[in-house]
Amino acid sequence: MPTFNGSFTGRGQKISATDADISGDAVITGSLTVNGTTTTIATTNSVISDKLIELANGTSGTPSGDAGLVIERGSSNNVFIGWDESEDKVTVATGTFTGASTGDLSLTDAALKTGAITSSGVVTATGFTIGSAAITETELEILDGATLSTAELNKLDGSTAGTVVASKAVTVDTNKDITGFRNVTLTGELDAGSLDISGDADIDGTLEADAITVGGTALNTVIAGVTVTNATNATNATNATNATNATNASHVLVTDNESTDEECLLAFVEDATSTTGNVGLEMDGDLTYNPSSGTLTATVFKGNIDAVDGDFDGTLEADAITVGGVALNTVIAGVTVTNATNATNATNATNATNATNASHVLVTDNESTNEENLITFVEDATSSTGNVGLEMDGNLTYNPSTGTLSSTVFSGSGASLTTLNASNISTGTLSAARMAATHSAISEIKNASLTIGRDADNLIDFGTDNEIKLRVNGADLVSITGGSSLPNVSATATSGTNQDGKNITIGGGLGTGTGVPGSVEIASGIPTSSGTGAHSATPVAIFDTFGVTSNFGGIANLANDTGIGEIVYFGTEDGTDSLSAGRLMYLHPGGNWKYADADAVGSTNSLIGIALGDAISAGILLKGFFKLNSYIEGTFAVGQPCYVSEAESQIDFTAPSAAGDHVRIVGYGTATTNVIYFNPSSTTITL
Repeated sequence: MPTFNGSFTGRGQKISATDADISGDAVITGSLTVNGTTTTIATTNSVISDKLIELANGTSGTPSGDAGLVIERGSSNNVFIGWDESEDKVTVATGTFTGASTGDLSLTDAALKTGAITSSGVVTATGFTIGSAAITETELEILDGATLSTAELNKLDGSTAGTVVASKAVTVDTNKDITGFRNVTLTGELDAGSLDISGDADIDGTLEADAITVGGTALNTVIAGVTVTNATNATNATNATNATNATNASHVLVTDNESTDEECLLAFVEDATSTTGNVGLEMDGDLTYNPSSGTLTATVFKGNIDAVDGDFDGTLEADAITVGGVALNTVIAGVTVTNATNATNATNATNATNATNASHVLVTDNESTNEENLITFVEDATSSTGNVGLEMDGNLTYNPSTGTLSSTVFSGSGASLTTLNASNISTGTLSAARMAATHSAISEIKNASLTIGRDADNLIDFGTDNEIKLRVNGADLVSITGGSSLPNVSATATSGTNQDGKNITIGGGLGTGTGVPGSVEIASGIPTSSGTGAHSATPVAIFDTFGVTSNFGGIANLANDTGIGEIVYFGTEDGTDSLSAGRLMYLHPGGNWKYADADAVGSTNSLIGIALGDAISAGILLKGFFKLNSYIEGTFAVGQPCYVSEAESQIDFTAPSAAGDHVRIVGYGTATTNVIYFNPSSTTITL
């Protein structure tokens, strides 16, 4: 290592050395380039005339790592002044870093003491201290949104909490007290727990208080015995002369008024109380007095009325009326009332419009007017004579022109009605005496409890709604029901425990000798064409001595996926093979119905049937006629056979042909398209 103790000047020359130790001054007139990683300056103070110092020279692309000055502080945390790359901000912070640290330093914000701060952006802080006053974020949020001028802020400057200062804002002290107000004006209410006024109080409005004292003594005691003259409000005065409103005064001035034609309101004691002393007065617009007419008006008068004269424009209603202490009916007993509107207890009420309790009334002859006149009857279904009322009902009338008496029901034997018989009555109940052999013109008999028969043990009973019962020898044997649904004829149900049901027998008429036996025939209708034309009747089944004849003439009108014939309801539905109208099913040894399939012998040669719905309760057709729609394979052919299909649960008009398939005929095509005669063969052929 070369050592230089004196001065050395080399212009344009190159000094090469691994290390250099210069103990004196070194003056470099050119640029000093240091290519090492660390430059150490151990001087006490460094004086740099450069105005700009560039750190992190040579950085390119996206910057990384913090850059700045590190102040070594010995055993205390060092100080960083520089750029925090992760925050993207100039930062003053402390930490355990050194000048040799690199990357993002671990920084803790440090306190900064400075003079005035001028910011062109938003200053963010957790709080401010102005003088000795610490202002928190919560306190500043009270002013959030407020626009304050300098003059307004100056009103806060110099204010003292709890003391009023001229031209300054007022702030309560820690006890919420304020001292020093001079005059305070309120436009609303003053709501206070207590009010202590050392001077005078001037109240332009109404002073309302639960109690008023003067020098600690109740007001009524202070003014007791005082005469109040021309006072606006006289309280507890003994004599209140000309007082406009006398509260609790024992006397008030009353002015005489006997002539003014006006409706004056009457005062009455408040709260429906009978207590004397300190009470209030109230008024009601429905209680008035007219001085001119002397009329007292109210909606209702209640209690005893003792008057010289009484004038009632409306109705006078009373439980009893007496005249001089004597009942009214006694007073007017035997009096003849002529042309009276209402005659009470009159012996002879001549031309009375309404005669109440009159023993005689005037009756006018009317034999020709064609009108339905109401007939009166005694009220309350009573048979008593004497003081009773009359009533009318719109269902009981008499027509003078036709002589017809009309009512909804007539009750009684009618034994004296000589012309009442079956030939001139349309509805009602007729006794046997009225039913002559020649009376055959009855067209209708209706009654909610109608029975027709020989006696109580042999009859037809119409007494139950929507049901007709046939009773023979005291027992109800046959019931016919229906209502809005299909009619139902059945033997009547039995009651009790473990009772046998009843049989019903239908037989044809019996002949004699070698005559042809009678038969029982059940018929139904066959549709003709669209429209209102009636269906044509055709026998469905004929039962005679030779057997049963079934007629399937209506198969042309079968709906898609429906059938008729021998139907069963046994077995259960398989959990996998769901029932659906038209599916070809076979009965599995487990008792459940599964899809028939020509690919397996078990699903081909077993008992098979066509499902009539999606549940066993809809039935399984074992033999009969069925109209295919949803589960048909191949082309329908009239008169040709159809088979168990290789497609599960289908019926195919083409026989299976693959090796291992099982061929079984299940029916034949009829003359109606897609309608087959379903009659499965008992023979199965395996290919």
